[in-house]
Amino acid sequence: MKDILGSVEHATAIAMDFGETYGPLVEVLGGRQFRFVPDEKKALNIWSYPNLEKGIEPSESQIALVVGDLLLNAGIRSDHTDYSFYSAICEDVVKVVYDNVIAQNGEGQERREPIHSDFLDQLETYHFQGLAAEFKERLIQLLKRYRHHPWLDAPTHPDYLKEDKDLRFDVFELDSLEQFQPELQASLAYRVAARII
Repeated sequence: MKDILGSVEHATAIAMDFGETYGPLVEVLGGRQFRFVPDEKKALNIWSYPNLEKGIEPSESQIALVVGDLLLNAGIRSDHTDYSFYSAICEDVVKVVYDNVIAQNGEGQERREPIHSDFLDQLETYHFQGLAAEFKERLIQLLKRYRHHPWLDAPTHPDYLKEDKDLRFDVFELDSLEQFQPELQASLAYRVAARII
């Protein structure tokens, strides 16, 4: 990473850290260290991605990351017997949410990010039949507890959006998550990993 940042013009890097081991490198490069502080509500929105504000559609991997976050927050693990059903429902609804929001972005428009509430609103009105309708209702029950959650149901905090082209190195200090409840720790760590991916 140091070699690339030192030799490739305009290269940038994002990293996870424990215990500020990257601190000296951040200081030398003029980068940023992010710590999660419970009283400072700074959402890292899983729905956000580069060029969203230009109306660029999300990649399949971006959609998969959002679906993974939803299933994590719902407590539905990959070894769950109905995982594929829940995943398929989430994917269908996520695509509709993105289509709706992307239409509101573009040249001259204010950046609009989808958030968790947008997903819930769409899920509640989305028409499924048979067994899928039962899975939908279960998903709503599992995910509605995060509606209006300041960390999980809000646009990306401006501190995380790069406005300065000279900022080349962002580090997320994951040891700061120890102050949070386990469920929130897991989701925020996932969101950091997704941002790095």
